[in-house]
Amino acid sequence: MASRLLGGSAIILVGNIFGLGAVFLSRLFAARYLGPDGYGLLVLGFTMHSILVLIVLLGFQDGLAREMSREENPTPLVSSAFVISFSLSAILGVALFLLRGHVSDVIGIPAVTPILGVFGITLPAITLLEFLKAVFRGYEDARGRVLVENFIRQGLGLLAIIGGVIIGADTLTIAYLWGGSILLATVFAIPVATRRIPLGTRVENWVGSADTGTAIRLTKYSIPLMASGTIWQLMQYSDNYLLAYFLSNQSEVGVYDAAFTFGKLLIIGATTVQYLLVPMLSGLHAEGKMQEFQKLYQQSTRWIVLLTLPAYLLLVGFADIVLVNIYGGGYEGGAIILAVILTGFMLHILLGTNGGALNAVGRTRMIFASNLVAFFGNVVLNIILIPVYGILGAAAASAAAYALVNLAYSLTLYAHGEIHPVSIPELKSGLVSVTLFVLGYQVFSSQIDSVVQFSLFALVYLIAHLGIAFRLGVTDEEWGILQRYVRGVQGKVEGL
Repeated sequence: MASRLLGGSAIILVGNIFGLGAVFLSRLFAARYLGPDGYGLLVLGFTMHSILVLIVLLGFQDGLAREMSREENPTPLVSSAFVISFSLSAILGVALFLLRGHVSDVIGIPAVTPILGVFGITLPAITLLEFLKAVFRGYEDARGRVLVENFIRQGLGLLAIIGGVIIGADTLTIAYLWGGSILLATVFAIPVATRRIPLGTRVENWVGSADTGTAIRLTKYSIPLMASGTIWQLMQYSDNYLLAYFLSNQSEVGVYDAAFTFGKLLIIGATTVQYLLVPMLSGLHAEGKMQEFQKLYQQSTRWIVLLTLPAYLLLVGFADIVLVNIYGGGYEGGAIILAVILTGFMLHILLGTNGGALNAVGRTRMIFASNLVAFFGNVVLNIILIPVYGILGAAAASAAAYALVNLAYSLTLYAHGEIHPVSIPELKSGLVSVTLFVLGYQVFSSQIDSVVQFSLFALVYLIAHLGIAFRLGVTDEEWGILQRYVRGVQGKVEGL
């Protein structure tokens, strides 16, 4: 069991790295080539697509993972979920296509009308791909999931965007190319799924085995999971459409999404560690080993902070240089947006993987309640701030929502068992590193106006930061673990 879990996790990790890179590069190429105006239109299409997919799946991506493992014959579960999701996707896809003009009128951006039509047509296809991913997870087929989701779907999406850039396509043509990649991915994914999934190629296995009782039971279980698990995604999606509604300017949406998408890279380390950390913390909590729980929580937080802090300081200090050189000249206005968003994410990192720790101690209702309050708080703040401050108001609303939910998580953990993420080595190394950066920034920032100069400054600071981190932020016990790990790697290399 443990070896199967480890092997599956390694496959998923490789797939996620490839998929994340493909998605980021797709956005990057589109943003640079189309500029904020065209990219903003594409973002509104992507956002509407993502919202509707979350709705039509009804949380089945999590519900099937749990329920299929409990059933001797999961075919009725899969069939019931497939009929519901695919039917909803067809209805909402047609509705979006027919009402695309009304949606664009509401947000005051008529140019998005044909793009919404493209995304409406492809909604059933992308729903099928997302559904297959959930079924692969339920059957514990990590390879199938990675092949369909990461390599076929996301890989073809990247090729479509690159192809559009090469041929000099306009925004609508790129939307068509991306939609075509989804349809093509479906064509490739169906034979893969029918070979790997026990349901096979018989249509009645996918459709004919559905029954009302199974559908109701699965939906009752899955919808609360949808509400809890998709709130953070809906926060960014709501930002995009509230910006469009209040500003009626797709260029502002493009700048905001580019900054937000880039800012999310800061929390990749925390997300990865949380994925691996939760079962460890959960086991320690079940055994009542709360001192070891606290120690592991603080160690993981310290390492995440030490590895993330220099990226945060460099990106905030030189946000204008970074954004303009990555996305192009039309995105200079996103520098302050990126700084605000990064600060919200950095607070999350400083407070540790508190959501995972709450999950480990069984406080899932608190997670759901906090996320719900944060989501509605974000919407209210957007409504108040966007008309006055524009995209800066949207960034401030998101950062405030992140701060609110992370403070709630951390206070709950402390009340539960005085669990907190702060350690003395983290404080010492962090303060020294921040002080060093501030001094260097004060002396050299006015002279840094190119990528080469920024890179040299960043390299020198990173070397100094690593020296500080290893001198002040690593305990003797951790040094021993690190040295044993290095010796083990050297031994494997020498044995090759």
